[in-house]
Amino acid sequence: MVNGFPGSSRHARPRPTGFFRHPRIPLNFEIFWGRYTARMENRKVIVASYVICGMVVWFLTRSSLDYLYLKFYHIRRLAGIDVAREALPVILALVTFMVLLRNAKVNPYLDDVASEIRKVTWPSRDDVVKSTTVVIICIVIASFILAGFDLVWGQVVSLLLHS
Repeated sequence: MVNGFPGSSRHARPRPTGFFRHPRIPLNFEIFWGRYTARMENRKVIVASYVICGMVVWFLTRSSLDYLYLKFYHIRRLAGIDVAREALPVILALVTFMVLLRNAKVNPYLDDVASEIRKVTWPSRDDVVKSTTVVIICIVIASFILAGFDLVWGQVVSLLLHS
């Protein structure tokens, strides 16, 4: 053991070469560093999803306040209602963004989700076009079959009711 790191003696098996492989840095730190860089790649997607959540909260709050403002005439006479109509949705959106950003349970979960989505093998454009064509053809065939059954049973019922 040299420099306090296990496996760093001169007679140990050679360490793999690659990005950020240094003889004085333990392998566990390198694994952590790889996980850390993966988190930094996913961070943009995670923060963008938090911004979208904040925008949704802003929109819903703004729409609700507009509904209340238009529906109930008494609210219009309150002092400072115009400022509240503009400020409250923005404040709630920022609070939502900050709570999501600081949440210790949501961040690792979304990091894992983003990492798994990056591993997905997406189909090619040709595969999507072929699959969509098959689905549309099956829907058209099924709709013709159901329309035929509807016509037949409609005639049967009308014959039974009128006879």
